[in-house]
Amino acid sequence: MPGYWNAHSDRDWQDQCGMYENLDEDEEEEMPTLADTAEIPTVIVGSRWRGDRALAAIAGMKAGDTVQLVRELSNRHDAYAVACHYRGLHVGFIPRQCNTPVAQALDRGAIVAAIVEAPAQIARGYIKTEAKLRIYLGGGEPQL
Repeated sequence: MPGYWNAHSDRDWQDQCGMYENLDEDEEEEMPTLADTAEIPTVIVGSRWRGDRALAAIAGMKAGDTVQLVRELSNRHDAYAVACHYRGLHVGFIPRQCNTPVAQALDRGAIVAAIVEAPAQIARGYIKTEAKLRIYLGGGEPQL
């Protein structure tokens, strides 16, 4: 099972999102979809651009809290944008490198749940470690 990370390259994000799990190093790297994957470990990104309230909210998250995932169909930067809302506040996004299967599941009307595994670590207004989530696609009983 992939762990969590601080991204250094797109490949790092895709590796951690399980995008390349079944590929042989010699194979041409074609991005598989995660439509059949039941769980996706990920983080919330972009919180610093959402303001001080968003930073305080992600720092105050507790393991087991739920995060509402909302499709942003009109997002001009990412056709598969999935926003993260915590207690009614938009606090960030699912990373682009692993948001496609989540967006597709939401678009199909599938049951999608996001559970906080660890809050963000904030120091002097800067994010040291992103808030960690586990996303469950297609139902199932979310457990930490």
